[in-house]
Formats: sequence, C-alpha cells, structure tokens
Amino acid sequence: MSNLKCQHEGCCSNATRYIPENQLYLCDYDQRIQYPNLDVTHLVDPSVIEMTIKIIDHCCKDLMAFTIKQNKGRAFDKYEALSKRVKAELDYLAEQLEKALDTGDLFIFSSILHEAGEIRNRLQSDPLYLDFAIAKAWSYSAAVAQSKELRSSEVVEMELKKKYELTFEKLKIQTRKTQRSHQQEISDLDAQLEAERATSSNLRQEIEKLQDTQTRELKELSQRAQDRVSELSNFIGELQQKAQILEQTVVELKGQIAVLGSELETEQTNYQDLQQEVNLLKEGHQQEVEKLKKSSEDKVNELKGFIKGLQNNTQDLKQIINEREKEVSALKDTDQKKGSNILALNGKISEEREVFKKLQTEYDDLVEQLNQKEEEIKDTKKKLNDEQNSYRQDTQKLKDDHTQSMVQLRKAKDTEIKALSDASEAKIEDLKKTLQNRQKNDSNKIKDLQNNVKTLKNSLAQTKKENNKLAEEVKAISSDYERMEQSLISKLSISDYSDFSLLYNTKILSTNTDKNRQFGPKSELDLELNNPKHMQFLKSLTQRIPELDSFNLFKIPVKSQEVKTFLANYFPSKVKVCHFNVGSELSSSLSFYWKELEEMEKRVTDQMYIHKFELSESELVDLLSANKNKPVFGLRYCKLPLYSSPNFKGKLKGSTMDGLCLMGCFKNSYASWTKSGSQFKNLMFGLSKEQDFRKNLQWISLDDCCIEERQIKQILKATGFGHLQICKYSG
Repeated sequence: MSNLKCQHEGCCSNATRYIPENQLYLCDYDQRIQYPNLDVTHLVDPSVIEMTIKIIDHCCKDLMAFTIKQNKGRAFDKYEALSKRVKAELDYLAEQLEKALDTGDLFIFSSILHEAGEIRNRLQSDPLYLDFAIAKAWSYSAAVAQSKELRSSEVVEMELKKKYELTFEKLKIQTRKTQRSHQQEISDLDAQLEAERATSSNLRQEIEKLQDTQTRELKELSQRAQDRVSELSNFIGELQQKAQILEQTVVELKGQIAVLGSELETEQTNYQDLQQEVNLLKEGHQQEVEKLKKSSEDKVNELKGFIKGLQNNTQDLKQIINEREKEVSALKDTDQKKGSNILALNGKISEEREVFKKLQTEYDDLVEQLNQKEEEIKDTKKKLNDEQNSYRQDTQKLKDDHTQSMVQLRKAKDTEIKALSDASEAKIEDLKKTLQNRQKNDSNKIKDLQNNVKTLKNSLAQTKKENNKLAEEVKAISSDYERMEQSLISKLSISDYSDFSLLYNTKILSTNTDKNRQFGPKSELDLELNNPKHMQFLKSLTQRIPELDSFNLFKIPVKSQEVKTFLANYFPSKVKVCHFNVGSELSSSLSFYWKELEEMEKRVTDQMYIHKFELSESELVDLLSANKNKPVFGLRYCKLPLYSSPNFKGKLKGSTMDGLCLMGCFKNSYASWTKSGSQFKNLMFGLSKEQDFRKNLQWISLDDCCIEERQIKQILKATGFGHLQICKYSG
C-alpha cells in the first residue's frame, strides 16, 4: 500500500488515501471534471477516448506527485509502472484509431496515428509531455468533429474556444501545481540550507564562546598571577620599607647615643669645672677663716695682755680708771663697736659657713647626681647596645625570613603558574581537539550540504529545462488561445450588455464558485483600482462601458496613466450616480486627473461625489461650477483650506443644484481651525453672493463635520441660507 495525499486545494479535505501499489488513484477533483461530449460514436467508442484521456491525466498527476515530493526509493518503481501503463493505453488508443481508418478520412487518421506515435515515443523520455498529449487528444477530437462537419462553423468555433479554454486552464492548473511543488521543494531546500547555516552559525558561535571563555580564563589567570605578583611585590616593598624604617631607627638611635655621649662629655666637663670652682671656693674660704682666726686670736691676746696689765696695775690704774672713766666709757663704746664688728664678722662667718654648707650640700648632690648619671649612662649604653644587638638580630632574622619567604613564594608561584599553564595548555588542547572535531564534522556536513546543493541545483536546472519546455508549449497554446480570444473579442460588440458581462466575468471572476453577473441599465459596478484583476479588466477594454445606474471607483492611484486613459475613453456612456476615489487615503493628485474628470462629469446625470482629495480654492470653485446643474453634488472627507470667503465670480449663475453634501469636510483631522465652524462660514459667505445657487439649493448635509447644529443654523441664517434643510445623510 502507498500513502498518497491529494494535491488539489480544497479536494477530499486533503485526506490521506491508501491504495494498492499498482492501482490508479482517482481523487474527488478528477471525478468532478466535466469533459465535452464528442459525437464520434460512428468512428470509435467515446468512452475509450475519454477513459484514455482520464488515464493520461491521472498518470500525469501521480507522476508529478511522486517525482517531485518523494523522488527516491519506491517512487521510481511507481514511475516506471505508470510509464508502462501510459504507453499501453496509448498503444490501445492507436489500435482503436486504426480500426476507424476504414470509415474515416485516411489523411486525418494517418496524421493522428503519426502524432500518437510521436507522443508515445516522447513520453518514454519526457513524462511531463503528458500535458501536451492531453491537448493533442482534444485536437484529435476537434479534427474528427471538423472533418465530418457535424456542427455549424459558429458552434465549432465556440466549442473550439471552450476546448482551448479548458485545455489552457488545465495546463495552467498543471503548471501552477508544478511551480507550486517546485517552489515548495525550493523553499524546503532553502529552509534546510538556512537550518544548516543556522547550525553552522551556532557552532561558530559556540566556538567563539569557547574561545572567548578560554581567552577570558587565560586573562583571569594572568590577572590572578599579576595580582599575586603585585601582592608579593607589595609585601616585599612593605618589608623593604620596614627594613628601611629599622635602619633609620638604628641610625636615629646611634645619633641619640652620640648626642647622649656628647651631652655626657659636656656634663663631665661642667662637673670638672664646678669641682674646680668648689675647690677654689674652699681654698678661699679656709684662707679667710684662718685670717679671721689669726686676727681674733691676736685681739684676744691683746685683750688678755691688756687685762693682765690692768690687773697688775689695778691700783695704778684705779685713779687712772677713775680719771679715765670717760675714756673707759669711750673705750666701752669702742669695744661695743668692735663687738658689733666681731658679731658682724661672726655673722658673716656663719653666713659663709652656711654658704659653704650649702655649697657642700650642692657639691654632694652634684656628685650624687653625677654618679647617678654615670650609672644611667652606663645603663643607657648597655640598653642601647642590647637594643642595637636585638635590632641587628631582628633585622637579620627579618632578612632571613624575607629571603626564605621570597624563596617559598617564588616556589609556590612557580608551582601555581606551572599548574595553571599546564591546566590552560590542557584545556587549550582539549578545545583545539573539540574545535578540530567540530570543524571536521562541520566540513563533512558542509560537504554533504554542498553535494545536496549541487544535486538540487542539477535537479533544479533539469526542472527549469522541463519548465522551459512546458512554458514553450503553454506559450504556444496560450498564443493560440489569445489569438482566438482576440478574434472572438473583435467580433463581439461591447455595447451589448451580455458581451460586457462575459468580459467582466472572464477577467474578474476567476473561480467556478463565483456567480456570473449579468449587467443592465439598472446595474451597479464597483471597480477597486488597487486590485490587479480590476486593473487588468480596465486595460482589456476596447470600447466605452454601456449605461449604468451607479458606478463607483475605489482607491484611485496617485498617478496612473491607465486610469487616465480609462476615464477619457472607456468611462460608462451614462451614469446616474458616481462615487470617485472611495475608501482612499487623503490625496493631493486631483490635478493629475483634472481634464479626464471634467469629461467624466459630463456623463454623470444625477449625483456626483468626490472623496478624500485635498482641494485648493480654485479647484473647489471649478468643481461646483462644473456640477452646478446636477441635482446633487458632494464632497466627502475632502480638505478645504478656506481661510477666507471664496470668490465664485458668477460661475454659479443659472445653477439648478438641489442638494450639497459636505460630509466630513470640516473635521479637525482635515482642516486646521482657528475657530470652530469658521471655514464653513467662509464657504457659505462666498456661496451667498451667487443668487441662483442660493435660490435653488434646498438641503445641505454636514454629517461628521464636528459642528453643532445650533452653530450651523446660525451660520446659514447669517449667510442667507436659512431656508435650507439640514440632512443627516445623503447618497
């Protein structure tokens, strides 16, 4: 069993069918095909021809489905089986046609046999030639029908037209299917290629990420090493600074010791000087004491001798004493003075003794202080020597520790750097291996992809060649079809509504499900000029469209020469209601179509509406004057920059206009207002000067203009249009 899926859009709900390997698959779409009934029963059984054509058609579909979508394995077996089936059926067709040689035209049937042989031979090498076989089968039937003259020339022409149309549509469908399948295959290949590219780009991104990670890790390792080295250098710098500080401290201590030594020497010299001064003072004091002792002893001796003489001469002296009492008293005074002098001398001596004692005490204190200072100096020297020795020992120890720590740090650093370098080298090697493996895998994938691309390119080239062949055949058939279509169109009269309906249905209604339209004088026609089919319909017109009740043109292009040509030459001969540029954006291209618009307005009898154009004051005046005799004229959602009252210069004289539609024309998004309703007021003041227009106008429509009804009534009353009826909607 094989799994087949119908390729026809909307057929069988695209359900999957399971059929035997060699059994022909008929989808719902194929069973719905209606073939023309050919009256060739007296030549050959019609069911044989019809069945042969169906078989060819089904074989073609199966071949295309299998060769394009699967194109491998069992598809080639199916391909061969179907080719044999087609060849057998064509042989059967040839046999049936040979049987008809006895009763038919020999020349025609010999050519049929010849062409059937060519088809059979070509089918063996080019399965896509089946489409041409279908077309030839219809040609055979047409030739048989023509040779027997079973129908009139007009019927034959119509049947040929229908046959060619059906054949052309079938070929177009087949070509469209082929192109769709090829485009699908190309899109699948593009998607596969994009997926491979995405995979390769992802691999490249992963490699770049790995390289970035490796670079980042190496940078981090180097940064760590640099940080570690900087830390070690900082630590060494700190140790060196500490050593320098210690050396400076030792130098300062040495300086202090030298200063203390110099001060000690100065103190010693001062002490020696003081000692010399004390010795000198002692010597002078002893000399003075000795002098005072000698003088006092001399005086005592003198007094003793005098007393002894007085005692010896007491008697002699009693008289003298009596006589000399005054002298004695005088002497007493003298002695008192001398006693006071002695007392003063004794006081001086005592003072000198006190001074001496003080000096002796100070001397003893100085000696004691000197001894203490000598002891302190000795202790200080000892302490300084001990501290210097300890500093030397500490410095030496620090130097030794620093040297040892530096050695250890260098060893640890070398070990760490070596470990990091080994790890990084190992990682780099792993990354290189991974990268090489991925590059190998990528290269293999790329090679496979390149091979697939080459194969696909070859298949695409072959497909293009086949498509070119098919396109040439389609072109040949389409040229015949176009020639017949042009000949048919040239025979048709466009003034006839049936012919116009036929042209409209042919060009615009593309599917069988669309209901054919029949036009008449009361019909309404809408043309969307942004639709390619509608534009193609405009281009195919050769005469003016007949009279219509309503004609609406949607979305006029900004500048289109085809639209200008249509408006000038093929616009309906007469229209009651016309809407121009419906559903468009605001456009400023009305001047491009101005001349054609003037011609077009002459063919509109009752109501003319212009949509979404930006109008100048002069264009507004010309439009109103050109449509002044129509019952209704309207401007819908147009921009009217009326900053002052327009001057119509009497162009509306004789106006018979009954209604004026200004829907959305004074909306804020279309007009920059200075005051609400000011532009409408300016327009009505300008129109009020036209007496015929003011007299005959009966109603006005201002829907969606953002003006209050009270304000509208005030403006209309002030401008002489108070009689107008305000309508909510028109047209």
